[in-house]
Amino acid sequence: MRISAVFALFLLLTVAASSQSPMPPDLAAAQDTSSADSLLLRVRGTLTLFPPAERATLLIHLAGAQTGGGNSGAEHSNQEQWVEDIFQLTRQMRPGVERMDDEATALIALSRTDSALALDLLPRIELPSSPGNAYEFRERAASQVFRKFIDDHPRDIDKVTATARQMGELGIYPFRAAAAVIRQIGKHDPEHAAEMAADAADFYRRAPRMQFFNFEYAGLMADLAKSAPHSISRDDLQFLVANVMNAHMLPEDLGNSVSVRTFNEAFLAGLLPAVHVVDPRWEARLKEEHPALESRKFRKNAKLIEASWAGATDPEEELTDRTTPHSALDEIRHLSPEDVHQALRIRDEIHDPAWRAVAGADIAVLINRTDPEFAHKLLADAERQLKHTRDPQNKLRISAALGRAYLQLGRRDAFATIISRMFRLADETFSLFSRESPKCSWAALPGARELIPLTREAAGCARQGRWPGMTEKILNFKF
Repeated sequence: MRISAVFALFLLLTVAASSQSPMPPDLAAAQDTSSADSLLLRVRGTLTLFPPAERATLLIHLAGAQTGGGNSGAEHSNQEQWVEDIFQLTRQMRPGVERMDDEATALIALSRTDSALALDLLPRIELPSSPGNAYEFRERAASQVFRKFIDDHPRDIDKVTATARQMGELGIYPFRAAAAVIRQIGKHDPEHAAEMAADAADFYRRAPRMQFFNFEYAGLMADLAKSAPHSISRDDLQFLVANVMNAHMLPEDLGNSVSVRTFNEAFLAGLLPAVHVVDPRWEARLKEEHPALESRKFRKNAKLIEASWAGATDPEEELTDRTTPHSALDEIRHLSPEDVHQALRIRDEIHDPAWRAVAGADIAVLINRTDPEFAHKLLADAERQLKHTRDPQNKLRISAALGRAYLQLGRRDAFATIISRMFRLADETFSLFSRESPKCSWAALPGARELIPLTREAAGCARQGRWPGMTEKILNFKF
């Protein structure tokens, strides 16, 4: 019963956020938009049914929906109060991973609608009890908030660098998030990239001599070599190299899989591109001093270390579904109808049948005008794969692809049917995943990722008057 209630709230929040968009001047749109405030009130009135952790996450989405509306003083006041309530609620939770996860999730959600407010709140996120202990939650939030703020306010990057410094003064400088910013701005804004690099170097020099900080700062240095090479300070890089080569401990996640010397030399290999930028002769000397860098055995051991390092360099990687064949699907979506044979070849190279069906639905949209009969066949194939798929998550993926296709092709009845199926499937996956991971935030459950864009699209169509009644159909769904 509780899971269905949470899922119902998800639908209310998603539709409310969509309904808060600017209103076109037709009657259907006016009716849909006028219902937004009542939807928000319905959600607000149910929050006392939930414990502090979930209430905080629901409140952040409620505040996000309110942010998407107009700019009235009442709306702004409500939103500020709701965001303040969130941090009051998290303070009622035990210090630890769950609290950090909830605060990070809340700030990431808020950044999508009000990145400036999310940036202001970022320093308030709970600090890890020690360096490296659940540090990734704070970094993940900082990375998302920084990048979204820069997208929204490209002339105010000084506020990002100031917030990063404040986080460093409060506890640990957000090296990974700074690296994400450098990747984003390094090539077109070298001045701010250099400023952030200098700040990171300052906090690294002030940090305890621990392998954790070597690891974090080295990841940032590697990004500088790619995105802002002129920002690398030789003195800072020499300081890092000396610390790396003099370290006597391995990161805990590597255990005893490699020796300390092998790890240090592999670490050094990752820094060689930065060394080369500063001084190619220095790079040559290091290779002479460490001949193992060229050995086959070293390269095999280095892969393990580089994989661990790569996972630390971009906290946003955790937010993506690693089973998705991103490059194949992106390539298909950028092709023209004349490239159908190339699209089919790409689809056929996808091994997972569920993702192959997703690709087929995308191709159907691509060729519908030039070959509607074949497009119909591809959609039928995807529907057939949906029937033969048992896993609820794979069912959601295929259903989402079909929903996108029917939405773009204007097949209203087919879309209504598929989104109703998705609601049932999402409720099933919410229940399943919540049993397996009871402390996971509801907003991070698998069904949310597939349903959010489709539900917003459907509500948006209703708001624009293209599909009257669609909002009511969504909100009247029965579990």
